[in-house]
Amino acid sequence: MDIEKYRAFLAVAECGSFTAASKKLGLTQSGVSHAVSSLEKELGFPLLRRSRGGIRPTEEGEKLLSPVKNVLRGCEELCQTTAGIRGLSLGTIRVGAFTSVSVCWMPGIINEFRERYPAVEFRLLTGNRLEVKNWLQDGSADVGFVTLPCGVDGACIPLRAERLLAVLPENHRLSGYPYFPISEFPNEDYISVAAFSAPTDTIQSFSGISVRPSIKYTAGDPYAAVAMVRNGLGITILPEMLLEGCSGGVEVMELAPKIGFTIALAVPKAASGSPVVQKFTEFVREWLGRKYHT
Repeated sequence: MDIEKYRAFLAVAECGSFTAASKKLGLTQSGVSHAVSSLEKELGFPLLRRSRGGIRPTEEGEKLLSPVKNVLRGCEELCQTTAGIRGLSLGTIRVGAFTSVSVCWMPGIINEFRERYPAVEFRLLTGNRLEVKNWLQDGSADVGFVTLPCGVDGACIPLRAERLLAVLPENHRLSGYPYFPISEFPNEDYISVAAFSAPTDTIQSFSGISVRPSIKYTAGDPYAAVAMVRNGLGITILPEMLLEGCSGGVEVMELAPKIGFTIALAVPKAASGSPVVQKFTEFVREWLGRKYHT
């Protein structure tokens, strides 16, 4: 089995084009095309087809995606284990994370982890809670930062409790109050953040209260949302870690009733044997212990 042929097929299927796949793999476009053609001849059926949206797997190709991911993961684990026997730590780890973790934790985690294990490469996938869960389930991510309950077949390690807080303009009618009532959301212009799940889902899933905010704007990221709040366009809610050091023109308030979630690190069974994944899991707990003095 020529593993590089399968790697080329998966890259094209995920990227949707030979050009993007060649850039991802660091190969020429003709090299990737030749590898996929050779694999199709070897298997005896087509794996890819062209469509208006780009290149997509055929029905047969779709059936191979999951097994191919498992094969590539197994090869990666074999390389890591072999390297570990020689006293080295190398390999690639694919980490899924939602926005607040990607922004506030991952830069520091990656920087320090690579100081300790410089041969390890990172691929960071950032999305909402559902996307991270899907990446873990389909093998696109080796580990992922999730919220409990995580619903992933494997280990789920609790890391930290996180509050959701209201962000208001400093001259808001409720400024100075000890908390912001969740029941007030329908009476306010709400700024949604595209990087997160829908605000109705966020509020209801974490509080158990059915609330429908009056969404007037959608910001591309949390910092754009804070800037919009600062200019009096509405209010929003954001995870506590994204609001550290946030001041000037806004007021951050506790919600009533209090709502929040527990961040955990999920390790699917398929990736649990990887030496790099095991080292990363241990390091994350150590890093958070130092950061929050726990």
